[in-house]
Amino acid sequence: MHFLTDREEERGDLLLPKSESGEAEPEVRKQLLEYLIQNDGSVVCKWCGEVLPSRTRWYRHKYKLHVSTQVTQPAPLFKCHSCNAYFKSRKGYIGHLSSRHSDNENDENREEPANKKARKTSDIGKGPDWEQQREKEEKLVADIIDRVKRECEAQGETVTRRGYSRRSTVMNS
Repeated sequence: MHFLTDREEERGDLLLPKSESGEAEPEVRKQLLEYLIQNDGSVVCKWCGEVLPSRTRWYRHKYKLHVSTQVTQPAPLFKCHSCNAYFKSRKGYIGHLSSRHSDNENDENREEPANKKARKTSDIGKGPDWEQQREKEEKLVADIIDRVKRECEAQGETVTRRGYSRRSTVMNS
């Protein structure tokens, strides 16, 4: 059981002097947070006083400005150079690029097609083995797509999408 969810009379002695323990539950929880939630849902950073529109924005703010001063080696963050947003994971960063900046033609995050194959800057140091593996995976995906198309064509025009379910397809194959 967490100490904040325990009964008041048991935790009052541990957290506050007896004179303050009667009405202290919300105050104790607020003191443990690194931010202060306003009535309108905005959040105030307790470290620097900046007002942010949401807790999500506060977490980004925290990792962007405060974590590097507290942690000797923070996890690498992914930065969007178009809007200066930071992401903890590559997946979140890629999702952001595709949803927010996919239509920007002159976005510096996008890859410019060079010759036939576009190469990311992160791919430059990777050798021919990596390229062969990538080509194998692309071929495998293309083969799977072709097989599914052939199966759909073999069933004919009578099959509708309503009859399709992942479970029945997996069970019948």
